[in-house]
Amino acid sequence: MKKIRKWKFISHSGKFKSLLLIMKLTIILTLALTFNVSALVYSQNGKLNLSIQGETLRDVLKSIEKQSTYRFFFSDDLKALDNRVSINAHDAQLEKVLTDVLSNTTSTFKLMENNIVIISPFNQMQQTKVTGIVTDAATDEPLIGVNVVVDGTTIGVVTGSDGSFNIDVPSSATTLSISYIGYTSEKVSISGQANINVKLKSDVKQLD
Repeated sequence: MKKIRKWKFISHSGKFKSLLLIMKLTIILTLALTFNVSALVYSQNGKLNLSIQGETLRDVLKSIEKQSTYRFFFSDDLKALDNRVSINAHDAQLEKVLTDVLSNTTSTFKLMENNIVIISPFNQMQQTKVTGIVTDAATDEPLIGVNVVVDGTTIGVVTGSDGSFNIDVPSSATTLSISYIGYTSEKVSISGQANINVKLKSDVKQLD
């Protein structure tokens, strides 16, 4: 005689409901987190709210960094950082805030990519464009890859295939350093000049 097996169907409705509830809660929490992050990003990239009385400019910049994505770069020797300022700003643009706090100083600012802001003396921020051509003094052939550097800084370019260069120079700079392997380095005055042609002489010692 064959035994008849009885299949028992166990109801999983209770477990299924619990699983659905967990999934719903997960979705809700994920959405809530997404909205909070979006609100934070909007706040950081939006306008500024400041109420500061008699604090140093350095502290003001720190306060701006705390409530935004802006990051400031400056020299610790910058005198303006120790100036005490007062400002009340509500939903203000960064440019307006910085213009106000720097109004009684000799410093200014420049907004770069990725919310980077450079604070520096006004005369260093101003730039002039200097162009020129570097050639061999003996042959007048253009020299390719010559280093052209603003003396005393890290600002520099190299000459192109035609020996030409184009460099932005701070208004406080006075000299360009021109150097090339196998040639004698030169220092050229740029005061009041927008175009400079330089002839480099071969350096026999370097060639040897």
